[in-house]
Amino acid sequence: MVWMIKPTVLNKIIAEPGGSAWVDDTTSVDRIFDSRLSYSKGAFLLRMLRWTLGDSTFFKGVDAYLDDPQLAFSFAHTTDLQHYLESAARVDLIYFFNQWFYGQGFTTFSVQWYQQPSTGKLYLQVDETTSVPTSVNFFKVKLPLQLLYNNNAKKITLNCGYNHQQFVIQNPGFTITKLAVDSDKYLISAKDTAIENNVANIILNGIEGNTTLRLFSMKGALLFTQQLNITATPLSLQVSLLTSRLPLMFWLLPNRVVQNIASQL
Repeated sequence: MVWMIKPTVLNKIIAEPGGSAWVDDTTSVDRIFDSRLSYSKGAFLLRMLRWTLGDSTFFKGVDAYLDDPQLAFSFAHTTDLQHYLESAARVDLIYFFNQWFYGQGFTTFSVQWYQQPSTGKLYLQVDETTSVPTSVNFFKVKLPLQLLYNNNAKKITLNCGYNHQQFVIQNPGFTITKLAVDSDKYLISAKDTAIENNVANIILNGIEGNTTLRLFSMKGALLFTQQLNITATPLSLQVSLLTSRLPLMFWLLPNRVVQNIASQL
């Protein structure tokens, strides 16, 4: 289900980089009734909680909150709503409220992606840049993506737990032509981008026979491995590991560093 929200609401929130929905000065009438933070951002956080928890769980928690006799005709606090949502979902939402309610700002998503032609696997890397990194340097989110192909679309969700996180999605059954980030605007973000990653062009010279090509990062992490039966050189390979900005080490087994290899990223 798509929950419509006016673009002007989101645009108002991201018009300035800072600002928290939490009212830090209860003596200021202007701050209490701040249109951008108390109303627009506050409302959007409910939308984000609904997206994060799902309709059934979200409304179960909200109903329990509204039915609490100790809160009826009395005062309620944000922690009361948090308690009932956590009870309904059976999850800890401290991270959400610390980042989105008490914390300042919003984020920008940059998604690098590459679909391997031979297997159809989809490789993704999600990078975040926050508007106030001194307050929140990373927002943990459920990131909605749309895989576009032949005037059709398939929706997937990535659970982003840290910055520069990489994901591998099994063959979706079609060739992706474009990828869209949070097209239904469930998250407070601005200027999100999706970029099809450039491949590394690797050329092997003067090597024949059965061997294994392995690619490592300079820190020693294995990034790629492929069995090769080289009958003639030069042999050209194309590899994308979402590492176009990282230096690579190339190895051929058994146990020797490739000297006669060229690569262009």
